[in-house]
Amino acid sequence: MNLLQKIEQTYGFQYPKLYHQLYEDGMLNMGAKYPYHSYCPMEYKNGDRLPNKEWLEQEYPKLKENPPLFLYVDWFQVLTPSQLAKEFEFLNQHLTQYPQNQKFFFAPFARAVVDDYMVYCFCYNKEKPTQEPSVVFIREDGEVDILSGNLQNFIFYQLIKWLVAHFHDISFICYGDFYENLRQTLRTHCPYLTEEQAEVLEDIYKREIKEYTRKLTSGGCYTFLTLLHEGEEETLLNKYNPLPKETILLKTV
Repeated sequence: MNLLQKIEQTYGFQYPKLYHQLYEDGMLNMGAKYPYHSYCPMEYKNGDRLPNKEWLEQEYPKLKENPPLFLYVDWFQVLTPSQLAKEFEFLNQHLTQYPQNQKFFFAPFARAVVDDYMVYCFCYNKEKPTQEPSVVFIREDGEVDILSGNLQNFIFYQLIKWLVAHFHDISFICYGDFYENLRQTLRTHCPYLTEEQAEVLEDIYKREIKEYTRKLTSGGCYTFLTLLHEGEEETLLNKYNPLPKETILLKTV
């Protein structure tokens, strides 16, 4: 019995088969463990992004040839099986204060690398135990945002939205050779996508980088880099990452 199976036995649920496959394939291994924040590609301190020299020198060279799950997604930290037990206990006790969430069970699998508590979870509907869990993002105040209807679509969502839809020259995907990073990422993530999703990403990842500037409602401008055409992000996510109808049930007051 591996660590994931022990967690399943302890809490009485089952991870998606695809998540087990990621675990067995080594896609959840981000290298040697360091204290929180310090084994992620970029540290977050007082609002500033700082290169993590130790991680970059010791772990990244071994990982970049076969990028594990979302290696280049900024602010995303995969939770190792040994970290999951603490997250389970805290999260599910914390959310019992929200009546809207009594019918759901949350299984954390990753965190956002920021100062506030934000965690990515598989969301199970207790009234529909055979239904595949959706993927949600839980904020410190208990608000739950649904991101994808299943893990496979979530992988596509991440590889579009947080790698090539909006990025900057300081984004980790731009560390070294941008296109080589994309190529290697697609190669290792391709087995967990549908054939059509993989083909869409393959086409997009070959495009030239464009710079966009948008005006903010509060005044000023926001400039970012992208590989997508205007309005393409929404079109792609609507087609390849349709959200479940139960979205509204996950919102907290």
